[in-house]
Amino acid sequence: MDGITLYCIRKELSGYLPLKVQKIQQPSPPVLVFSLWNPSLRAKLVLSLEGRLPFFGFSAERRENPKAPSGFCLGLRKRLEGGSLTAIGQESMDRVLYLDFTGHDDFGNAVPFTLVLDMAGKGANIGLFKGSDSDKTGELIAAAMPPDGDRFCADRPYTPPEGARVDMAGPTGTGEVGALLKSAKGPALKALTSTVQGMGRDLALSVLTQSGVEPDVPLSGESAQAVATALSGVSQDLLRERYVPAVYETVRGDVFFHALPLVHLQPVKTYKSVLEAAEAFRALSLDKADEETFAFVCLGLVSQGHKKLESRLSAQWEDLVKAEDAEHYRLWGELLNSSGVSARPGTKEVEVLDYYKDPPAPTVIPLDPRYSSRDNARNYFAKYAKMVRAARVLRESTHKLRVQLERLKEIGEFLVAQGCEGPSRDDSVIEIGRAVDLLEKAAAEAGVSVRARRRRQRVAPAEYPDGTMPASIQELSGPDGSQIYVGGNAKANDYLVSKLKKPGDIWLHAKGTRGAHVLLRPPSGAEPSDEMMLHAARIAALKSQASGATKVEVDLVDAMRVKKPRGGAPGFVTYTGQKTVVVSLT
Repeated sequence: MDGITLYCIRKELSGYLPLKVQKIQQPSPPVLVFSLWNPSLRAKLVLSLEGRLPFFGFSAERRENPKAPSGFCLGLRKRLEGGSLTAIGQESMDRVLYLDFTGHDDFGNAVPFTLVLDMAGKGANIGLFKGSDSDKTGELIAAAMPPDGDRFCADRPYTPPEGARVDMAGPTGTGEVGALLKSAKGPALKALTSTVQGMGRDLALSVLTQSGVEPDVPLSGESAQAVATALSGVSQDLLRERYVPAVYETVRGDVFFHALPLVHLQPVKTYKSVLEAAEAFRALSLDKADEETFAFVCLGLVSQGHKKLESRLSAQWEDLVKAEDAEHYRLWGELLNSSGVSARPGTKEVEVLDYYKDPPAPTVIPLDPRYSSRDNARNYFAKYAKMVRAARVLRESTHKLRVQLERLKEIGEFLVAQGCEGPSRDDSVIEIGRAVDLLEKAAAEAGVSVRARRRRQRVAPAEYPDGTMPASIQELSGPDGSQIYVGGNAKANDYLVSKLKKPGDIWLHAKGTRGAHVLLRPPSGAEPSDEMMLHAARIAALKSQASGATKVEVDLVDAMRVKKPRGGAPGFVTYTGQKTVVVSLT
């Protein structure tokens, strides 16, 4: 998030103030979650300095909290829970926000506090200060992370980062801005981001595209003036709050959002409010980060399981080679019995005529000196039988290990492919989860224990507050007045199960394969006919990965028996009491 985005979020969020502080959580050192409410709003405000995901805004995410809260979190709860968030300020247009709270002291008296959210590069932190923003903060009480730099120092007021850049919310003229841009060093993109306060790379590229200026070329007098003119339009959009919040996605799959239009990109989706766009961006970003981490962990488990299985296969292969070389034990037993040689205990070897050779030739047979020649023959026959049985078991075992190694190899290749060019974000999460199930099952069959860390549970923001169906759901009409709803992706499938189904509906899905969820709704007060159920089953078969087969099995069940497990992947459901029909697609 750049400073201009934070400005837009701050302006919109200020319209909901004051907000009561109900609860404060700190899932990790760089993340704070405030549960806020007033008569018209209940929301979670997230302040995050996580790696590539710095964030400020509302989010419906659920994060696992440590069993023992940090001292910083306990201090915030002690002073701010039960208080109110009354104002939000900003350091010019920089990535520094001042959140003013009315809290309380140990005696219950109302006391002002300021929480500083500093996202400005090195030294970024979240700190609680005495006093309010109007006082430019009092002394530092505590910080979320150990202070790194001179901005957060114990028992001292907050020191904002230095900088004398152009404030887009100020009255600076285009001529002055053009002169500053022209004097800036480096290519146009660097000159723009270093000259304009709060200007991030994405918005800078949009301004340069609008100005017809190449980002890698230094600014001349004419091009600097063109950029300054474009910046004037950006300034007017900010001052008049002409926001066009949208989420964008790069060709690499990275997601980001901005409150102002980015003319060099096509938005994935636009939103009515900046806060709504920020919430959607947060959900998508966490999904992507989860997928990357999850796939990385799974690849490590695949490698771990592969090494263990390889080691086991190598050891069993050596045993198999030895077991398959057991024929000479049977031969020695036969020769000892047929030779007529009688050796007493204490004899270490005997020489007999090997009549299996052509021509027969003498051969020496080692003996266990503890036994007679007859007992040695019995021992050789027993050892031969034992090794024959072992060879049979080892052949089956090594075959299973090779199959499991191949399965692990396929899973690893799939996970690599998902990281590069998976089908869609929702489908990739489901498929990675299935891949991990296969990984764990294959490893368990071989006696190797591996367990993947499952994705953290999180609730996505409500996408259909007005009750309208997502566009990805196809609605069809049957000749008897029945309605058929077909999910177009994982989220649409979830919508069918969690929002759309009603008592009396029939839910259908191709058995044992990926496919669309289908909901059959008979006319009011009527039972679904066999013809319509077969028609809906055919649709479910055609909308599945088994559509190329001549016959497909389809499960159908009362829709009220279909459940969405809490924390389950998008599109994943459980059900009982189903019937299965076979649909012909020829």
